[in-house]
Amino acid sequence: MKIIKTILISTFLAGVFVGTNAIAAVNLAPNSTLDITDADGNPTGWNHGGYGENTRKHLVVPCRYYEYDGMGNLWIDGTYYPNEIIRGTLIGKYLASECPIRTRQIINVASSAYKNGDAKWYFSDVPIGKNKDFTVSYDYQRQSYTPTLYYALARYTLANGKYRYVPIGGMPQLEYGSHGSNPWGKATHQFTAPHNAKSLTIFFTVEGDGLLSIANVILIQ
Repeated sequence: MKIIKTILISTFLAGVFVGTNAIAAVNLAPNSTLDITDADGNPTGWNHGGYGENTRKHLVVPCRYYEYDGMGNLWIDGTYYPNEIIRGTLIGKYLASECPIRTRQIINVASSAYKNGDAKWYFSDVPIGKNKDFTVSYDYQRQSYTPTLYYALARYTLANGKYRYVPIGGMPQLEYGSHGSNPWGKATHQFTAPHNAKSLTIFFTVEGDGLLSIANVILIQ
């Protein structure tokens, strides 16, 4: 009887775990929070680049959580600092990015003196199995330069070793927040890979004079 109970309990628990794994989607994007870095300070599993006639700059920016009490005093990551200390020692030490909530690090890509081409960040290729349907979501912040384009583009590696490039979605301009602050938005794109695609990556791209920030990338099937 004890053996039978043990088998039944084990079977039940296995079913729970299998069911949980079946429901929970796995994030395929490597180092999606961008907070694991290599010796050069770049996020592991991520690359940057671009092409054409433009000046490109890629940055990795640590996030700081700023909370004001309405009287000029400030908390940074939960630590209290009087206003005069902030002015004297901390302002300018970190880039004052308005990071999304619960974000430790973001990536920036800037393009200037633009004539043609683009600038981008992208993660290392991930393999594609039988399921070709994907959803990618991410936080983004963009400068409103016109006619600069901000978009996500899938690069597929095909079975014959060639590449195919397919735009999968744009990053619309958002309304500015209080005090003229530049807001963060969330973009979600659904797309289907070609039947002969073996792997993919996504280019987070700025095409023109502009600045793009990316955080919290999630890629699921």
